[in-house]
Amino acid sequence: MEASTTGEKFHLGWEPLDSDIYDLSEGVGGSPRGVNAFEWAQAAVLNEDYYGIIIANANATLAPMHLLDTILNGSSNNLPYDGSGALTLIYTEARNFDTYDQWIQPGMFSLSSKTLPLAATAFAKVAYPRIGALSTESYISVNHTYLASIVASPFGVSSWNIRPLDAFAGIAATTIGMLYLLIFTFFISIFWNAARGPIESKIPLKQLIALRIGVPVFQYVFISLSISLLSLAFGVPFSRFYGRGGFVIFWLSNFLTQWGLGMMMEVAISLLGPKGTPFFLIFWVIINVSVAFLDMGDQSHFYAYGFIVPVFNAVDAAKSVAFGTKNHLGQNFGVNIAWSVGGSLLLAAVTACQRKRAVKRGRREKSS
Repeated sequence: MEASTTGEKFHLGWEPLDSDIYDLSEGVGGSPRGVNAFEWAQAAVLNEDYYGIIIANANATLAPMHLLDTILNGSSNNLPYDGSGALTLIYTEARNFDTYDQWIQPGMFSLSSKTLPLAATAFAKVAYPRIGALSTESYISVNHTYLASIVASPFGVSSWNIRPLDAFAGIAATTIGMLYLLIFTFFISIFWNAARGPIESKIPLKQLIALRIGVPVFQYVFISLSISLLSLAFGVPFSRFYGRGGFVIFWLSNFLTQWGLGMMMEVAISLLGPKGTPFFLIFWVIINVSVAFLDMGDQSHFYAYGFIVPVFNAVDAAKSVAFGTKNHLGQNFGVNIAWSVGGSLLLAAVTACQRKRAVKRGRREKSS
């Protein structure tokens, strides 16, 4: 299952793959040949080339037929037949649990549930005549329990969730928790603006620019650390895939995200004032949140702008650290460093322009 496009609509669809180049025989004890299908499928899903892959395994039809012949010939077995090796479903829930729980997993099981009954019917058309051809003595000697398990369910499904969402505290850390980074920047901007206002005109420009950037960033260090430690306290696993550095990566990602978000909030309060900034906050929340909590492949192409906004990259980095999804840390940190540096430069430019206007206004008032 992959993301595909039809016209301008973005949706999920299926892509059939030619099995000739893949090695399916090794999974049932045969000699290796070609590309190992199971290793390739896991790598492709982890690399986010596909949302999920269904493999029709080697000898999926021959295995129950061979066992049927064995039973009918008088052999017995103490274990019931397990047909779950016919199809293998491989997917990663942690990539986006909403998309997987609502679309991917149900879609994969829906396809297999439609396919397997057809295969079972075809198998029954072959099996029943062979059973009917047995003599009474031969039929009595057959292991009926074993025979019934083969005829009733000749084919089944085994599923492999290779990146499960196995730490539920991580849901908050990679969804709604990221909103707090943004909300706190709003309060910092409001409080810092009120504290700075009475003395701002008396501070030299260079020192004012340093204060406008340095004071909020200093607070972002401790707020992002507090939020990160809270996630750690609730048992979010940070060391499974990046070792002890996992928590540091998570904290630095949150810090840079808050820095990038906060500098735009500082610019907004400079241009719009305390009364207008809440309206920018609403816009800023919508722009960031609307792309962060659903997979890009499950949304309209319009939302592809999310790849360059801070919260999406923070969520992506957090999932990689906590659940081992694809490593986009270079992109995630690059985008948020760009927002941090760019926002700081923009705030410096706005502060300089406002000071220049204030000086001109003061001169006009003196001359008049």
